[in-house]
Amino acid sequence: MRDLPEGFSRFWTALPHSFAVFFSCWILLAIALGVFYKKASYETKRSLHPFIMIGVGILFLAFSEGISHGTVPVFFILAVVLITFLNIRLTQFCPRCGATIRPQGFSRPKFCPKCGAELER
Repeated sequence: MRDLPEGFSRFWTALPHSFAVFFSCWILLAIALGVFYKKASYETKRSLHPFIMIGVGILFLAFSEGISHGTVPVFFILAVVLITFLNIRLTQFCPRCGATIRPQGFSRPKFCPKCGAELER
């Protein structure tokens, strides 16, 4: 157990500074978004979700640009745009209980898995 902090310290200092910043920001962003999607109201989630996902996509591309020193491949940009679009399009919110519903495939569920309410199409 005593080797864990020292090993972690060696791991953390061996990373490039830009990746350490990326990793730290990504963890903080994940925690903040987790709290938002758990606590926010249905109306707030529904109205802000597209802007949050676009912002996260832009932030990811900006970090990628910084880490790769300006050489992000076009297919990588297209993949981030596609993932952002699908996330906006497929994520639903239950009007009754406010649950965030992310489908496993590419079809949207008709009913909330948490409370059974009918979801908007």
